[in-house]
Amino acid sequence: MKYKFIGLGLILLLLVAFFYYYQTRPSKQVEWGLDFSATKAQALGLDWRIVYLDMLADLHPKFIRVDADSEQIMNEMILEADKQKVEIIKARDSQDMFKLEPIKFSRVFGYYKIPLVFWGLPKSQVALLQTLPPPLVNPKMFKDNIEFAQKVGIKEIYISEVESWYWMAKKQSDWGMWEAAKDLLD
Repeated sequence: MKYKFIGLGLILLLLVAFFYYYQTRPSKQVEWGLDFSATKAQALGLDWRIVYLDMLADLHPKFIRVDADSEQIMNEMILEADKQKVEIIKARDSQDMFKLEPIKFSRVFGYYKIPLVFWGLPKSQVALLQTLPPPLVNPKMFKDNIEFAQKVGIKEIYISEVESWYWMAKKQSDWGMWEAAKDLLD
């Protein structure tokens, strides 16, 4: 009887190990995008248009998830993205269409780097990677989080906090996060 439990335990352990390996294989086809909020840029004392245009010109995202308080601002963002052939989704629409799931992990707040399935979140084709604002995160932590996000297996990931990276670059002369994002998107 004792050996049956040991055998069952070993089988269960092997299944968990296989499942863990399968869930954490790096995705070869991750498409990185950015999450941009005009409201957040304004809250940081920035002109959202300048931040948005600089983001498009310097970071060259393929995809942008945008949020704005007014339809006029939203339309301006869509028009500028179209000029640069950047795909765009509206944050309000995306939650209904894609059921975006937050992927939150950081050593700062003690979250563990474990596969999303253990958090009980379903695998999805699209996700929002909620990074921490500077100075709570640095380029090394950002790169570690990106490597972890690649293991999740989601094909399209939008990264938040571009407004904070811009604020750090322009107001604090700290281009670290901006450059880390630029390296990722190139």
